[in-house]
Amino acid sequence: MDYDYYHNLRLKSNATRRAGNVKVYNDPQTGEEIGICHLNGYLWISDEGIEPDVNSIDSIAGALMAMHHVNTGDGSIVSELEGIHTRCPVRFTGEFADTMGNELMAVSMLARVVGGNDDSLPCGILGATRSASVQPMSMLSASYNLPQMSWEATSDELKDKEVYPLFARVVVASSAIAEATYHHLSENLKVKNIAILYVNDGYGISFLRTFQGLAQRGGIRSRAFAYPPAFTEDELREAVQSVKETGYRYIFYIGFPENVNFFLKEAVRQELTGEDYFWFFGNEAMFEEIVDKDSLLDQAYNGVGFLQPSAGREGFGGGYDAFLSAWRNLDSAATGHFSDIVPKYPNFEYNFTSEVPIGWAMLAYDTVVAMGLAACEATADGEYFNGTELLQNLPLSFDGASGLVKFENSSSTRQSTSSLMEIVNLKRNGVEGGKVKYEASSSTVLQPNVDGSLWNTVQISPFIYADGTTTAPPDLPPINDGKGVDYHYIGKLRILGYLLASVVAVTSISFAGWTFHNRKTRVARASQPPFLVIICVGAIIMASSIITMSFDDQYFSTKAASVACMATPWLLSTGFATTFSALFSKTWRINKVLTQPNRFQRVTVGVKDVISPFIAFFTTNSIILICWTILAPLEFIRTANKVGTDQFNRTISSYGSCMAASDTRADPTLFAGFLAAWNTLIVAFTTYQAYVARNISTDYSESKYIAYCIVSILQAFIMGIPIVILLNQSEDAHRTAFLVQSLFVFIVTMVILLLIFVPKILHCRSATREKASNRQKSDGLLPNQTEKGLHFSISKGINMMNGLVRLEGGGPQDTHQGERSGTVGEGQGTIEEHPMTRQPQRITNSSSSLPQGLQFIIMKPIKMVDGLILRSENSRMSESPDDLLNNTGDGFGSRS
Repeated sequence: MDYDYYHNLRLKSNATRRAGNVKVYNDPQTGEEIGICHLNGYLWISDEGIEPDVNSIDSIAGALMAMHHVNTGDGSIVSELEGIHTRCPVRFTGEFADTMGNELMAVSMLARVVGGNDDSLPCGILGATRSASVQPMSMLSASYNLPQMSWEATSDELKDKEVYPLFARVVVASSAIAEATYHHLSENLKVKNIAILYVNDGYGISFLRTFQGLAQRGGIRSRAFAYPPAFTEDELREAVQSVKETGYRYIFYIGFPENVNFFLKEAVRQELTGEDYFWFFGNEAMFEEIVDKDSLLDQAYNGVGFLQPSAGREGFGGGYDAFLSAWRNLDSAATGHFSDIVPKYPNFEYNFTSEVPIGWAMLAYDTVVAMGLAACEATADGEYFNGTELLQNLPLSFDGASGLVKFENSSSTRQSTSSLMEIVNLKRNGVEGGKVKYEASSSTVLQPNVDGSLWNTVQISPFIYADGTTTAPPDLPPINDGKGVDYHYIGKLRILGYLLASVVAVTSISFAGWTFHNRKTRVARASQPPFLVIICVGAIIMASSIITMSFDDQYFSTKAASVACMATPWLLSTGFATTFSALFSKTWRINKVLTQPNRFQRVTVGVKDVISPFIAFFTTNSIILICWTILAPLEFIRTANKVGTDQFNRTISSYGSCMAASDTRADPTLFAGFLAAWNTLIVAFTTYQAYVARNISTDYSESKYIAYCIVSILQAFIMGIPIVILLNQSEDAHRTAFLVQSLFVFIVTMVILLLIFVPKILHCRSATREKASNRQKSDGLLPNQTEKGLHFSISKGINMMNGLVRLEGGGPQDTHQGERSGTVGEGQGTIEEHPMTRQPQRITNSSSSLPQGLQFIIMKPIKMVDGLILRSENSRMSESPDDLLNNTGDGFGSRS
C-alpha cells in the first residue's frame, strides 16, 4: 500500500462520524470501516522560516515511516507491528508545522486548531521540540482530551501528571541525563569532587537537583554556581571565577549548547583549562569544527567531553540496524510522500536517503509506534478511544528503533536506564594552514541491560584527554603542592632505636658473661649469680620494646604494626618487673641472712626460698597484660594531625599511633594504670629492702646503687614527661614520642646495669690486684721481719686446743702485741679486717701447707708466745659471710 493512501483518504473522503478522538471512514479498498487517528506535529524546524534543520526534517520522515508501518502491519523494525493492521481498525496520518522555536507561536498554532469545530480536532499531538513550548501546549491539549507525545522535550516538570495528565515521551527526561552523567563520572572516572555551572531556569535547576541528589548519596562533593539564561560578560566572568576558587579540576556544565563556547573562552582566560582540567557537558554541545591554531577555543577544546542520549548504534541490538536498512531502502514513493508533508522552504531540497539520520528520526519512529500499539490495545473491545484511554494503554515496553523503550508507570516518560547514552570525546583531527580541525567521536556507550534496569559500560575507543593521554586527570590539585601526604613516619629514627637496643643487649650479655666467668669469686658469690643473670635478661626484654615501638606502616603492614603495639607493654612491663623483682629477691636474701637476732645461729636461705616473691611479681604483671590483650587490645591507627587537612578535607598530615580498637570492651588506660601501680609497688618493695640493707658491705648488698637507680628513673620521668607533653603539640609528636620513649628505656636499663655491675667488676679487679701485690711483698720479706698488715709465718700445720692455736714445729719467739701484729716466719698469712663490721680481724693463710679455707676472726689484739697464738676471753672465731651465704661452713674452726 502506498505511503499516501490514508493521507489522501482523509483529505478526499468525508468521515462518517467521530468516535472519541478518531474519525471513522469507509475504506474503499476493503469496504470495511476504519478509524483514522490524525496527528498534528509542532516542531522547531527553522529560524524565521529559512534554512531548516535537516535533523528535524529527518524526524518528520521517521514519524511518517512509523505511520506507514502501523498502517500496513510491517514488523521489520518493531516485531509487535507485524500484522497489526489485521487486528486493529485504526490507521495513522499526520501533518507538521514549524514553530520556529517560538513558544507563543507554538501555542497559538495549537489554539487555532482546537478552537475550531470538533471535526477539526486531531487525534493527538506530536512535539513540540522545546520543553518551554510543550508545557503550555500540553495543558491546552489536555483540556480537549488530546494526548501529546514528544521525542525531544526533556524537562522533568513534564513528569507531573497532575499538571500534564495526557503527556508522554519516548525520550528520557533531563534527570536521566543527570543520572547517566553521575554514573559515568562516579563509576568510570571515580570522580569525588566536581564544580557545576548551571543555567538558572527550570531545566538547569531540575538537572542540578537530580545530579546533586545522586552525588550526595554517592559520596561526590559538588559545588554549584548559577548563571542567568541571558547573561552579561560580567556575570559570565563571575561564574567562571567562582568555579576557579573551588580548586576543583572537574567542571560540569549544565546549559544551552549555544553558550558553550562563551564559557570555554572565559575559562581559558582564567587558566581553568588545559592538562590539569576536564570539562564535561551534560548534553549535546555546539562546537566549531575548525578553529584558529592557538586560539582560545583551540586551547579549550582538546580533551573535553559531553554526554548525549543516543537512539542506538549499529551492532548494539534493538531495531536500530533494521531502521537504517529500511531508511536506506526507501523508494521514491516514500520520499515523495515525505516531501509533500514536510513544510516547504525556499531554495531547499532534501534527499532523505543520502545520509544516515541522527537519533531524532528513530525516536520519532518509536513515538508513533507507541501510539499505534496503544491504539490497538485501546480498541480491543471494538470501541474507539479518547486521549485518556490511549495513554492508559501505552505498552510498558517494546523493542523499538532506538532500543528498548520502557515507560515509567508514574509519568509515561521513558525510563532513564532504558536509553542508550554516549560519552563523546572532542579531540584534534589535524592541523592545516594555521587551522585546527576538531572531531567529536563516541568513546564510551552506556548500554541498557536486558530489562533496562541499569547501564553496562562499553568502551568504543580510548578517551583522549587534554594532555594527549588516556589517563584522566585527578579531580583535585596535588596534595601539599605535589609533595604528597606527610605521614610523619619514624623513618631513620628507628636506626637510632635499633642502636640503643643493641647497646643494651650487648651490655647485658657482656655482664652476664662476666658473672658466669667469675661465678666462683668471692664478689660474684656474694652477689648471687642467678639473680645477676636475671637482671641482664630483664634489661634485654625491656630494650626489645624499643624495636616494637619502631613499627609503623612505612615498612610493615597495619596488622604487623598492631601486633607490635600490643607487644610493647608486654616487653616493657615484663622486663621492668623481671629486673626489679631480681633486685628485690637478692637483697631480701642478704637481709634474711645477715640481720638475724642471734648471730651464732646457723641460717640457711637458698635460691628456692626467695624465688617466690619473684614469681608473684612476674605472674601479677602477666595477668594484667593478658586481661589488657583480651579486653582492650591496642591497634595501629593513623590519625590526621590537628591541622592535617586542606580545603578539600584531604589528609595532608597524619601520624600513626597505638590506640584502643574500635570494638574494645574496656579502657586500655585502666590496664596501663594497673601496670604502672603494680610496678611502682615492686620498686617500693625493692627500695625498702635496700634501705634495710644500707649498713651491709657493698660486697654483699647493692642498697646504695639501687637507690641511685631509683633516683635516676625518677629523674628520667620528671624530665621526660614534660618534654613529651610540650612536644605533643608539634606535628612530629609521634616521632618525638618514639625518641623520648626509646631514650627513657635506654637510660633506665643502662643505669640499672652499670650501677649493679660496674662496682662489682671494679671491686673484683681491686681484690685481684691486692692479692697479687701481697704475694710479691711476702716473697721479699726476711725472717723475724714485722710489717703493718700483719704478714706472719707459720712453718707447719696448726691445731686449736683449749682456746689456743698451736704452731706445730715452733718458730721464732719474737712477739708483738697490738691491733695489727704478728711474726714473720717461713710461711705466709694475712690478718684482715672483718668485711661486715670493719672491726674484727681474721687470719687467712696463703701457704700451701695450711688447710684451705681455715679462717679466724679475732676481736682483740693477739700475742704469739712460744709458737702459740693466744686468744683473749672476749675473742671468738666464726665462719665468714661468704660461707654463710653459700652454706659451706662447719662451725667454729672448721674447714670449708
